Amino acid sequence: MGICLLGSLGLSMTAHASPYIHDQLGILSPQQRQQIIQTNQRWQRTRNRPQLWVYTYAQLPASATLGFDYSNPFDTPGNALVDQHFQQLGQQAVDPTASTGDQEYAAAQATKRLHDKVSVIIIYPDNGWHTVIDPSDNLTKGVSDFQKWQLTRRLSNKQGTAQSAMTFFNRYQKFITRHIAKPAKITPGLGWGWVSFWILSPFLLWVLLKILKAFRHPTFVGDPHAGADMYSGYMWGRWMGGDHDPWDHF
Repeated sequence: MGICLLGSLGLSMTAHASPYIHDQLGILSPQQRQQIIQTNQRWQRTRNRPQLWVYTYAQLPASATLGFDYSNPFDTPGNALVDQHFQQLGQQAVDPTASTGDQEYAAAQATKRLHDKVSVIIIYPDNGWHTVIDPSDNLTKGVSDFQKWQLTRRLSNKQGTAQSAMTFFNRYQKFITRHIAKPAKITPGLGWGWVSFWILSPFLLWVLLKILKAFRHPTFVGDPHAGADMYSGYMWGRWMGGDHDPWDHF
């Protein structure tokens, strides 16, 4: 049986036990499975080696997702389901011949790498079906508040189908490929503050030009020529608008 090496995670697993997919519901097609596996394998050859796994469950204990905010995954501390699974996978990186202290350290480091690199899309029932993402630490670190809005916009978490799973997967894999997998340093993009500034910049520029124009061409209330100008305007109006012979004024 072929070996699937996840070198960046310190894990070695058989292809049968590939961690990319756990489809308890059996809803993913062979083509969808292949897309998920190939995407994750391709990321293994990138600088930061991110992962995006898809897990579906027919049922879960209530404690598995206790406190998880469906609508705001990036500001949720995670869920017990993913934490427990990563701890189990971390144990597989342990050398059974090592001392107890070394085993605990190796397991902790492997678990940390999983949290750093692996995001998990989860489908499960909880008063209805849900599709949610538990983002990796790198993904959370590399997304701004504006990018969060872009990623989650019109992405329903109240479904539990293969289509919803792949909608999540396709949305996030594009972002991960561009912003997480390749950069030398993972940093968030423009936030709402900068976006708002650029949107409002034409108006701000217009206001600035108005202010500069006012300073360059001031109008003084006490202008000594103001009275003469008003008188000239009055006389010109009478001369042009009167219904009598203008030469009567002379």
